[in-house]
Amino acid sequence: MSRLRTASICLTDILEAAKAGHTAFSRSDKNEKVYFNIAIWDNEEVNKFGQNVSIQLNPKKDSSFERLYVGNGKIEPNKPSETINSPESPVLPQSAGDDLPF
Repeated sequence: MSRLRTASICLTDILEAAKAGHTAFSRSDKNEKVYFNIAIWDNEEVNKFGQNVSIQLNPKKDSSFERLYVGNGKIEPNKPSETINSPESPVLPQSAGDDLPF
């Protein structure tokens, strides 16, 4: 059975970590796109905001970087499939990824 998890991730923290050279980030040799690895935790206890999911940047094993908390969310109750209509995506500044170290 699939379970929906909804979450919020801090883009500011992600960009700062990328600029600092965090090893969770890599650029594909095939398409030049930037990817990052995350760890998603289902917590046993719910916090005061009703959230029970934690999201962290997941560094390479041989790295001196630690997991960096970047967001949280919650496991949604099982519901019938729904179509998700999101509002317009925010426009990122042109320089948002131009100064990444990789």
